[in-house]
Amino acid sequence: MRIGLFTDSYIPRPDGIAIAVETMREGLEQAGHEVHVFCPSRPGVRYPKNVHAFHSAPSLLYEGLRTSWPFWPINTKMVKDLNLDIIHIHTPLFVGQFGMTMARKLGIPVALTCHSDLDLASEYPALVPGLYVLFMFTAFSARDWSNYWRRRHVRTNGQKYGSDLAKRLYGYLSDNVDAVIVPSQKMRSQLLPYIKESKLHHVANGLDVSPAPGDYDRPKIRNHLSIPLDANVLITTSRPVVEKRIDYAVRILARLVKKAEASYLIIVGDGPERSKLKLMAKRLGVYDTTRFIGAVSHEEVFSHLAAADIYINPCLRETFGLSIAEAALMQKPLLLFDEQLSELLDDGKSGYFVTSVADAAAKADNLFKNPSLLQAFGQHGRQLVRERFSREHHTQGLIDTYQSVIKKDAGKTRTKLKYRLRTR
Repeated sequence: MRIGLFTDSYIPRPDGIAIAVETMREGLEQAGHEVHVFCPSRPGVRYPKNVHAFHSAPSLLYEGLRTSWPFWPINTKMVKDLNLDIIHIHTPLFVGQFGMTMARKLGIPVALTCHSDLDLASEYPALVPGLYVLFMFTAFSARDWSNYWRRRHVRTNGQKYGSDLAKRLYGYLSDNVDAVIVPSQKMRSQLLPYIKESKLHHVANGLDVSPAPGDYDRPKIRNHLSIPLDANVLITTSRPVVEKRIDYAVRILARLVKKAEASYLIIVGDGPERSKLKLMAKRLGVYDTTRFIGAVSHEEVFSHLAAADIYINPCLRETFGLSIAEAALMQKPLLLFDEQLSELLDDGKSGYFVTSVADAAAKADNLFKNPSLLQAFGQHGRQLVRERFSREHHTQGLIDTYQSVIKKDAGKTRTKLKYRLRTR
């Protein structure tokens, strides 16, 4: 197959969507398919031939995000000439909307992945005007005005306004795509009231499951971080933004230090909350035992995981939690606050679901005091990830979905949009 992946976030941006798309590209190409990625350009980055980067500028929506306007005849002709079999959209912004427009123009099937927890929209009221703009833009991209008014104005009872609007947007997008792919049962449950069940396809994210703790020099890494070899070490690799709730990890460390002085916390990632976290660590008396690593390459994330003992993720807004799967792969017992992520954790076997800072600190202390249990949890978690979330397993799920969509599309009569190609 010739597959087009349209995304507004791509490597080297270190977020879940970018890494998921790159993992997808690698897996599909290894399976023998021709893959083209369409994304915003990034300063100083040169992409390979099959990655088509559109001119971009810094986005006002999110720190580090780039915005492109790909709706130019030269780009339309370029996509047409690739003779794609299917288009796969990963974001509802301009590049994703361009993918929808091209699928409509060329009369080819299109899939959409929802990578974001849509309940997050209620925590960012400033997003609401942008969601209305995306509604309008989708109507132009898909030429679908009949569903526009129904999806925009009919509200589902019991939902907060922002999250309801975001889900209705994805419902509207689903009216104009052939399949909606969700990476977890959590996301399937969120979207099911808004999208036809027949269009929903659960394909868990995948990752390269070859990295192992033994690949990294744990004593050397700890020495570099000025952490004693016999210390108890927590780690989180989530970006310091409000919804990730990294402050919980700092509070957990403060409780552990009262029980065992040789306790440390590694925070990998950079974001707007980092300075606040430093102030909190100073106020709680754990600044000297907290390591603020900042942004690092994806490979360096694994080296820091190798240096730690337990992984903690306080976030309630993960859709799949690629960073969680990576930690489990590196044999780190998990402490998770979101019980909806049950696919990633066997409670009481590879880690624990926790309900509060006190609960997390108590369970972490128990694991530190029982090295054999800590080791058993780590081994079970690695086995779980290798069985459920390998890149090969993920790739086969995508291929099955694509082939199903293409097969159904073969019997359809699509109306192609008329357009002119202008050349200079």
